[in-house]
Amino acid sequence: MTYTFKLSRRLAASRLVPAAGVLLLAACGADAGTGLAPDQPADVANATVVVSPKRLTAEVYQPTRFTAFGLSSDGDSLALNDIEWSATGGSVSRDGLFSASDPGTYQLVALRRYGKGKKADTSTVVVIPPTPSLASITVSPDPATLAPGAKLAFAASGTLSDGSATPVAVTWTATGGSIDAGGLYTAGATTGSFLVIARQSSGTIADTARVTIQTEAPAPAPAPTPTLQAVVLTPGSLSLASGATQQFSAAGKLSDGSSASVAVTYTATGGTITSGGLYTAGTTAGTYRVIARAESGQADTASVTVAAP
Repeated sequence: MTYTFKLSRRLAASRLVPAAGVLLLAACGADAGTGLAPDQPADVANATVVVSPKRLTAEVYQPTRFTAFGLSSDGDSLALNDIEWSATGGSVSRDGLFSASDPGTYQLVALRRYGKGKKADTSTVVVIPPTPSLASITVSPDPATLAPGAKLAFAASGTLSDGSATPVAVTWTATGGSIDAGGLYTAGATTGSFLVIARQSSGTIADTARVTIQTEAPAPAPAPTPTLQAVVLTPGSLSLASGATQQFSAAGKLSDGSSASVAVTYTATGGTITSGGLYTAGTTAGTYRVIARAESGQADTASVTVAAP
């Protein structure tokens, strides 16, 4: 092969490289201009992200499926194929399957990679340890009446063997319609009497609510009055010098997820505490506890480390 022929081939190849780069940039520019994934229709560009369920209680290691869909300005549900899942604790798979090995309250986020408008939505997951002393489960509301296609959120609360209330993780099933992992029931098109069932995730205890689906349904019964689920003591831990003081406060966490003031009785070890929550460290160094207990039995504990004088 002559030197002239080799040189002509190299020149031809060098002209092809910039052309290929221009084509690649043009293709990328087409996608960048629409802001959409290549397989995503243009009518979902402005859809708002909605995560379901919005809030639920699960036990440690209990896998729970979350879903995300788009909501158009007209209120239509749209499928989204560009969702990325993340969580502040535990783990979540690429298709929204969440589980956690440690108790706590976590935020689950569904984020769109493309599109416009609101690109993310968040759900709250309360992870609790198994409840071996659970005596019963109560589902509310019970009974309920709905029109075909209507939605109603059901809730499950637990009662311990000593009669006190406790959060409980349940698995929901239903007849006559569908129900998500958070207890949101959607009535089917067939009228009649059906059931919503909540079963303890790690046991066999269950309760059932009756649902009547009829063509002309009255307005749903008002939501049940929120009940106290837990006491939260603030601060949760601290260090004090001998004889120093610290003001503690307690708040109640209700069954609907809101917070409210709650009357508690304070007790303490290794020091003294007033009825209003003012703690005074003792003279002996060590780690002690401050306890706030409500009349219904819920309590929370703070750790206090007292330094040597």
